[in-house]
Amino acid sequence: MSRIEEMNYHRDRRVLAGMPDFVTFDEGAMKLIVTDEDSEGNEVEFTLPAKFVVCDCCAGKGHHVNPSIDAGGLTAEDFDRDPGFREDYFSGVYDETCRECEGRRVVPVPDEGRCPAGSVLLQRYNELVQDDYDDRRERAYERAMGA
Repeated sequence: MSRIEEMNYHRDRRVLAGMPDFVTFDEGAMKLIVTDEDSEGNEVEFTLPAKFVVCDCCAGKGHHVNPSIDAGGLTAEDFDRDPGFREDYFSGVYDETCRECEGRRVVPVPDEGRCPAGSVLLQRYNELVQDDYDDRRERAYERAMGA
């Protein structure tokens, strides 16, 4: 695998998918439980009301192609060289359970309509999610570079 293919794989949305470690979902209460640190470094939790939205990683199918197969991109030439591969690819042979929704087709997100206007907790949640995403991308880049 070339370096660019390795980088594409590690940056692929499907590889980076999954709920951040600091978030737990209580489906019965429809709440996201977020673990954070206060200004003194103590672990604190806060909750946000949640709702389900269609998973954007798999477009609500519950599965997607294994990123090892097509994260580097495929061309018509790839399919022309091996018509069996084309048939298998489009028939779902290389599909796996979605890494984001774990096959449920929906994911929990904060229900902003049920949060108070200007919610500091919602803002903090968004900051934590962005930081987590940035961290995942940086680690993926480091893996792709062989670190």
